[in-house]
Amino acid sequence: MSRMTDCAATIWPVISIASGVVSFTTSLVASIPQVVETYKEKSVDGLSPLCLLCWISGDITTLVGAILTHQLPFQIIQAFYYFSTDLILCYQYYYYGVRWRNRLAAPGARHLAAPSPAKGLLASFLVVGRAAAAPLLRRDSVAAPPLPLPSSDPFGIVSSWVGASFYFFSRIPQLIKNYRRKSTDGLSPLLFLAALTANLTYCVSVFTSCEFLASPDKPAYVWNALPFIMGSGGTVVFDLIYVYQHYFLYRQKGQHKQLEYSPETEGSPLVSH
Repeated sequence: MSRMTDCAATIWPVISIASGVVSFTTSLVASIPQVVETYKEKSVDGLSPLCLLCWISGDITTLVGAILTHQLPFQIIQAFYYFSTDLILCYQYYYYGVRWRNRLAAPGARHLAAPSPAKGLLASFLVVGRAAAAPLLRRDSVAAPPLPLPSSDPFGIVSSWVGASFYFFSRIPQLIKNYRRKSTDGLSPLLFLAALTANLTYCVSVFTSCEFLASPDKPAYVWNALPFIMGSGGTVVFDLIYVYQHYFLYRQKGQHKQLEYSPETEGSPLVSH
């Protein structure tokens, strides 16, 4: 108890809370540039379906783990919310990737009107949900670092690990798709920069919290909280790879595409890659 009291009198809890606020806020504002990007493209060609599959699988297992390990009602509601939005995202992926493409291929497709702004904006808001808000699906909110998991329900703990694994590996199919397309078109760089910031500050929040610093058994604390740390901090490497892809590896192609842009292509609902 004295360790916790001593820690509370230092600067560390302030840093932890501030980092949590930055992580949470960054996750929220990250959606804005992606809204513009996806609506302007009117296409999900840049989004990997395997990435979506990992997201929604992670949603399900995280929600189950949150319920079975008796998390706060807010966390359970939050997990359910993101599960619901990802279900809608799957529909939007079908809408832009299958239905809208088929309409364009039909006779007289040039005269088809573009999707309504409401549908386009909805699709764009949902695209951002997993990458930038992934830290919010962990065991605790970013302002309150995770405490050791209860050991009373092994299945709940396993579900948490599985969910974290899905989130951790979800970036890989997206990066592979970027590599195969030799392009990051359709994905807002600000989205990934915001995700990188959110995940880094989430980890800072965890490791500067008094729960960690005052813990008599830090290795045990880290081990019990590891699935949630891995699900956020582990994606930092993949976010950095995306930054390299966008700003260095495929930068010239993006500039070349901008030079080739013309008013005639503005009305084309699908972007050719």
